[in-house]
Amino acid sequence: MNHDSNLDKNKDASEGIGFDECVEPDLGKQLWRLDDPDTQSGLKELLEGHLSVCAECRLERALGKKIVAGLEANRLTLNSFRKRLPKIGVFGGSVLVAASVVLALLLPPNSNNIHGVERAQSGVFGFQRPVSGEIVGTRPPRLQWGELDGATGYVVSVLDLAGSRLFQSQTSFTHFDLPDTLVFSSGEQYWVYLEPIPKDIAPDDVVSVRFLASGELSRLWYRMETASIWLQMGAVFGVLIFGFGLLGGRFLSRNF
Repeated sequence: MNHDSNLDKNKDASEGIGFDECVEPDLGKQLWRLDDPDTQSGLKELLEGHLSVCAECRLERALGKKIVAGLEANRLTLNSFRKRLPKIGVFGGSVLVAASVVLALLLPPNSNNIHGVERAQSGVFGFQRPVSGEIVGTRPPRLQWGELDGATGYVVSVLDLAGSRLFQSQTSFTHFDLPDTLVFSSGEQYWVYLEPIPKDIAPDDVVSVRFLASGELSRLWYRMETASIWLQMGAVFGVLIFGFGLLGGRFLSRNF
């Protein structure tokens, strides 16, 4: 009987206020007990009865459930992201490092660096590749130089540091690929001399370039040292991102 009378009171109150506020605030404040498994059955029935007649409480309860559901969905999404974070960091860092290294190998060494690279400017008769003091692999590099007005061809000569001629050939182009049969010894320096055809138009200064043959790791390190500052920064950031993904991402996924 008490339960029915309370329902009647709730209905009368709700009709009087037009569903603009809780019809019985004392019960409305306790609606959270509906989700408490320890709540007594009698109180639960009373709260459920109040909820059936109070539009304001029904709205608040529905909004509360949506908020909880949204937070739970965000938590699951965040946990999923944290689990993927190590892979994202490792992959992103690896890509950035690889791209920086590839570009450093493809692009010519920067003229302004600690090795004092010297390279002939465009339109000047002189070697553009390799640059003076460049570290190359043990495979013969491609030679490239600036054009000399009046030259019908060029004589390319390769000498070791002792002055012994290892190779000589002629070309009508301003580039030349040394043959694979010409093998350089790692750790040895070599000279390449360039003479125009005809010889009487040759400049007073001898056109030559010296380079060092070495292993691939030394070549790679040299090219990164002589790369542009942007490629160097890209490689450094790539390593940092890789390390964060490998270590920091796992830490976050375990502790948060």
